[in-house]
Amino acid sequence: MGDRRKRIPALLRRIGLKRRLFIGFVIVSLLPMAVLGVIMGVRLYHTIMDNYEEQSIQALGTIQYRIGIVTGAKEERINAFASDADVVKSVRKLNMDISLLDRTALTRDLQGKLLAELSQIKGGVRAEILDRNGEFVTGIFDDRYTALSGEARARAKESPDRLHLWHGTEQEGEEIIVFSRQIINYFNGRTTGWVLLYVGTDELKEEMKTVQTDAVIAVYDEEGGLICSGAGNGSIADIADGDLNEAGFRVSGYRDSEDMWKADWKLESGRYQVLFQNMAGTGWEIAIFKDYHELVRSFAGIGILAAVICLVSIGIIICLSLLITRTVAEPVQNIAESMKIFSQGNLSVRVTDDAADEIGMLGNEFNSMSNNIERLTHEVYEARIKEKEAGLRALEAQINPHFLYNTLDMINWMSYRSSNQDICKIVKSLSDFFKLSLNHGKELYTVGDEVRHIQSYVTIEQYKKAEIDFEIHVDEELKPCICPKLIVQPLVENAILHGIEPKRGPGTIIISFVRRENDIVITVEDDGVGLCGKQREGARYHHGGYGLQNINERLTMLYGKKYHVTVEERMGGGVISSVVIPLIGLEGLDDVSDDCRG
Repeated sequence: MGDRRKRIPALLRRIGLKRRLFIGFVIVSLLPMAVLGVIMGVRLYHTIMDNYEEQSIQALGTIQYRIGIVTGAKEERINAFASDADVVKSVRKLNMDISLLDRTALTRDLQGKLLAELSQIKGGVRAEILDRNGEFVTGIFDDRYTALSGEARARAKESPDRLHLWHGTEQEGEEIIVFSRQIINYFNGRTTGWVLLYVGTDELKEEMKTVQTDAVIAVYDEEGGLICSGAGNGSIADIADGDLNEAGFRVSGYRDSEDMWKADWKLESGRYQVLFQNMAGTGWEIAIFKDYHELVRSFAGIGILAAVICLVSIGIIICLSLLITRTVAEPVQNIAESMKIFSQGNLSVRVTDDAADEIGMLGNEFNSMSNNIERLTHEVYEARIKEKEAGLRALEAQINPHFLYNTLDMINWMSYRSSNQDICKIVKSLSDFFKLSLNHGKELYTVGDEVRHIQSYVTIEQYKKAEIDFEIHVDEELKPCICPKLIVQPLVENAILHGIEPKRGPGTIIISFVRRENDIVITVEDDGVGLCGKQREGARYHHGGYGLQNINERLTMLYGKKYHVTVEERMGGGVISSVVIPLIGLEGLDDVSDDCRG
């Protein structure tokens, strides 16, 4: 609950102040009007619905009475026919094994009775008699209703203990009502057959038209299929003439009683009020449809007047809200815009607002703050300039690299004159080592330069530790390629300090530069104590100075996370350290250098 309370103000703060104030004024002003309108609308709605419901109930009662008369008369006829002693006797004999001659005579007699009965029934189109197995015995029929008869016979067998009343649709779209009644053998009380009567719906339609109502009335069977309707043309007629199970609309209704329920149907064509009533003994439902717009049409004048009053009131409220909002929001927006410009680096921006209210005081305080920040910024800027000048002077006081090189060259020359070749070689290697390390302040040079740098370092180390052998293998085609400086020497130093020296004996370090597709793979392989020595001797691959972490960070900065250092154990003892860099020729030196500087 607490999080929700915090979330709502946070969402409101995302809306601009001007819009927030305007929305607030409008809501506070329109809320009482909206509440009053809702109350009046609800009362008006209930008045309309009560009147409609009262009229609909009267119409439903009338049509139910008239339909009951029509169906009741036909039920009496079929009940009388099914109870006729001669009919029962003839059907009972037809269920027996009799001669063809007797069967023909019996069916002809039953057919005559059916014809006489059918002629007395208004709208009758077909009549059939079935045996106890539901097989056709005889009948008076029209070939147009043959397709419907199969389903009618099956339905008659489903409910043999009652009058079965249902309807179906023929291929030509004609609605047919089927009355089926079992024929009881009065000797044993068992079913000996059925009689089926097919009747059209014209008589029902005529009765429905006699009901005085401006709504549309329709009758549906127990499965939601349309039996008949008194609909004319238009969207409401399309709804009433449809199948309730296939109409594809959403029904939101409530049951008013066991035999009656209401619904509010919302379709693409509109909204409709519907009242349903069950017909006792048939399973049918009578529905009365009324277009919602027709229900409220009599109140259109009141609605238009209310709408005009609401629109005028809303217009006045909006104008007043805009006026009040403008006097508050625009000065605040002016301060906010000045602060935005100030945050982008324009320290000279100021708020121009001479108002004496709280917002004017806020603008004056912003101007005062801006003046102070601008002054302090200039002071910091001047202090940094002085700091850089002091740093430059300190650098100038340091040893000039050229002086160091000249001194080393002089020592080399003096050693050469005194025929001390070892000192001469060491000094020459040290001079090359420093020159390549500094590299005029540049981060990149060639693979050949890196090889010469390693050779200088190896030469010095061999004078210190003669028992270490060094091998350097490099493909000639790789020497002109670009390489970051000082990425191999730290690996060689680690191999000496933490691999060979703990071994306490002779050792070998092999340095290789090999091309692999579009990359250069540099490996430093030693036969020292291996990774196990890391646990005995301490942290072999440290992360300080020019250690592995330094190399990894430089490679990532230059080429991305794909390029890094890997360390793995060597079979037979020792460690193999590998560095992968992209294969770049001299033509890419400027681009890579620019990336480094960026």
